[in-house]
Amino acid sequence: MEKSQRGADRAPLRLSVRRQWRSNAIICLVCALFVVGLVLLSHPEVPRLIRVGWLTKLELALGDMLSQKRGGGDVEESLVFIGIDDASLDVLDILDEDEVLASEQLDAMSFGYPFPRSVHAALAQRLLDAGVRLIVFDMVFTGETEPAEDRALREVIEGNPGRIVIGCNFVESGTGGGYQSGYMLPAASVLESADPMDPRIGLVNYFPDADGKLRSVTFAGSGDDRLPMRHSLVMAALKQLGQEDLIDDPVALQQVRFPASLVDDTPYPPLPYYSIFFDLTWEKNYDSGEAFRDKIVFVGGSSIIAFHDVVTIPDGEILGAQFQMNTLAAALNGDFYRAPAGGVLVLLIFLMAVAAFGVAFVMRRPVLGLAVLVLCVATYGVALVCLYHWGSLLLPSAAPLLTFLLAGTGCFGRQYAIEKLEKRRLRRTLERQVSKELADHILSVPEGYFQSLPGVRKPVTILFSDIRSFTSRSEKDDPVELVSQLKEYLDAMGKIVFEYGGVVDKFIGDAVMAVWGNLHSDGPEMDSRNAVAAAVAMQEQLALLNQKWQAEGRDPFEIGIGLNHGEAIFGMMGSEQKQEMTVIGDPVNQAARLEGLTKKFGQGIIVGTSVAEFVHGEFPLRSLGKVRTMGKKEAEELSGVLLGAEDEAAMDWMRRYHEALEAYRRGDLDAAGDAFESCSADRPEDPAVAMYLEAIAQGERSGVLVMTGK
Repeated sequence: MEKSQRGADRAPLRLSVRRQWRSNAIICLVCALFVVGLVLLSHPEVPRLIRVGWLTKLELALGDMLSQKRGGGDVEESLVFIGIDDASLDVLDILDEDEVLASEQLDAMSFGYPFPRSVHAALAQRLLDAGVRLIVFDMVFTGETEPAEDRALREVIEGNPGRIVIGCNFVESGTGGGYQSGYMLPAASVLESADPMDPRIGLVNYFPDADGKLRSVTFAGSGDDRLPMRHSLVMAALKQLGQEDLIDDPVALQQVRFPASLVDDTPYPPLPYYSIFFDLTWEKNYDSGEAFRDKIVFVGGSSIIAFHDVVTIPDGEILGAQFQMNTLAAALNGDFYRAPAGGVLVLLIFLMAVAAFGVAFVMRRPVLGLAVLVLCVATYGVALVCLYHWGSLLLPSAAPLLTFLLAGTGCFGRQYAIEKLEKRRLRRTLERQVSKELADHILSVPEGYFQSLPGVRKPVTILFSDIRSFTSRSEKDDPVELVSQLKEYLDAMGKIVFEYGGVVDKFIGDAVMAVWGNLHSDGPEMDSRNAVAAAVAMQEQLALLNQKWQAEGRDPFEIGIGLNHGEAIFGMMGSEQKQEMTVIGDPVNQAARLEGLTKKFGQGIIVGTSVAEFVHGEFPLRSLGKVRTMGKKEAEELSGVLLGAEDEAAMDWMRRYHEALEAYRRGDLDAAGDAFESCSADRPEDPAVAMYLEAIAQGERSGVLVMTGK
């Protein structure tokens, strides 16, 4: 039976957990599907009108934050950049005229840009003679110029197979019928080739991400599916170097890991173009070309004003040729982030939803749960950084974290809302039973309240009060007036219970049941004193109400109050359809019996033995003797609480009454009878004296009054 009861007590809890599990699972699943939908809508092939661009940009921004913590990729020492800078565009500003005239190439350069192609041919030849391994022109030699100029460059390219790469460009142009795209190829007079994959020619184009920054590259592409595929400039260089096997899939998008100093202190600073032809610099700075031996030299524009060849990477802006060089360095050193397959993102989204569900299921407190969510996000961030640092693995961050935060905050938001609603409902319930202060106390530490729901044993003090002859009055009085008067009475009595720290357990028609020690206890002694004080205040308040009602032409109320203390069962009682917090047990029943005896003994307040022991000396008490109430096997010493001040005559009467009671207890019926007769002569209306005289007349010598009714 006990096990069955415990199972029944836990049933609501199991049901609550099951409902919470189900609702949290639904929230997490919906959040995961929502984010998967956002990911699909962020794909470039989705029409621009419905595309979700912000998720892609957020993913890119988070990736930048994480990748920048690593410290960047490796610097390739074999790379050299020769840039056409401002000084090279106007050599007469930095060199004497005689120094310019002393070099055929400098003299040709002094007439301004574009330089004759023979100058580029001379630069290439001088570098090749110095032992350069490869020259990469980040330039497009489009359109034919002077035949001799084009022929000079062509002869250098054809005379040094496998050592020179030049650029081509993918272009789009707008027309009335839309956009047209194509390749801007080197002039046939410079390099004639029908092979789109000619390793001597490479695309200089790279295409930025959604936020306009360059992070990822492909080593082969077209820019337009209608055009033949071509190698990138870097892939062409790798083929010329014989290291094309470093790139497994030229078409696949690969994210470059940039050196930390690429923007602020670039490892590939441009050497002035003109310095290659200035003999003093060539000899002293470049050791007559020895500095270029076995190097890979990029040649391109480094004057931002003249060429506008600037690209934006996550850290800032760099020259286009420097981006090409860093891409080649990444290919040579394997400095690319590895991206997982597309299905991994969806899997991570659902795994993060499951993780959020787990956190929400384990953490019952929303505020603490949110703190754990933040900790989990930080942990995931640390894991991402570690994978970036030591594994070069580029895991998705925005979509999984968004799923985790949406699912987690959704679950905890729901729990917080339910908790708030439950607390509000509990507050409304409690404030009908206890004072606002006590309700606040219970809600601030609700564990004890909820632990008592299945039922606990507690020492409590119970107060029962009832309006005498209320049933007969309800049969004859106007019901509306009577209900109004009863409401005024119950409001006043409830306030008094609250004022003295008690709990209004229930109103039973015109009766009031109040408890001290069930929700909050100041100790059995203080609980009993507060309960008796409340009972006295209730009688005093009723006297004031009666004066008011009599002035209004209403009949007064008369109440009796019984108080008892003992260990009772406190918890949620009732059926599956209706339950309420209450106390049950013999102490409760005895308190109700004591209230019923108040009319028989002519006392406004009667207390049991335990209550009398706690309040002795605090309140004036009148012993009513040992009484065995109906339904009880053992007699109990009862006491009445005296109301109002006692004069000397009343005190003398009370002394004689207690002497008579003591004689009755000893079994001296003659002495007791005489003493009670004396008391009755002075107070013939006292019911207690009359009951003892009747017991003496019947020869009852047990010293106990036996009640046959309530």
